[in-house]
Amino acid sequence: MKLELVLERFRLQTFPKKYLVFFSFCSEDAVATTNLFFTELEKRLEDIVHTPRNLICSGDRNFRPGQPIGEEIIRCIDESAVTILAVSNSFCKKHWCKREIQEIYDQDKPIILLMLEHVEPEAMGPVLYKMFERYSRAKWVFEDGQIKLEPDWAIFCRSIIDLSMKYLDE
Repeated sequence: MKLELVLERFRLQTFPKKYLVFFSFCSEDAVATTNLFFTELEKRLEDIVHTPRNLICSGDRNFRPGQPIGEEIIRCIDESAVTILAVSNSFCKKHWCKREIQEIYDQDKPIILLMLEHVEPEAMGPVLYKMFERYSRAKWVFEDGQIKLEPDWAIFCRSIIDLSMKYLDE
């Protein structure tokens, strides 16, 4: 019942958040995450929600030109129900990614970690490492020259919807 309520409220644009997902990634991973992950996630979520509405927010797509980046991070995270962090070694080194991690933590957002590669715990920083230890993760797996998502897309997308239920009472 709650699942259908989330989907209906997104279709009718009465859900308390503008976006289903805030997708955080670093510029070094932009081509891979956009071409291999973002596009597929967007298609699958549109199929589930049955709306042509933009369900995924990202800095590249939704930050308003000329606005302070810090304020845009806060706004976009606040307008999104769930956050996906595309974690790589490059991601862990970037100042703006660390700002996004801290803001997500401060706003107490539901989080899905998408591990793009193996990252040593000491490279993550204390906040990201705390998330890594606390939450189950998804990851990209390279198999037979193909990239697979584990768990599969159906489970991944269902997790996004389930986590967004937190906002039904707003």
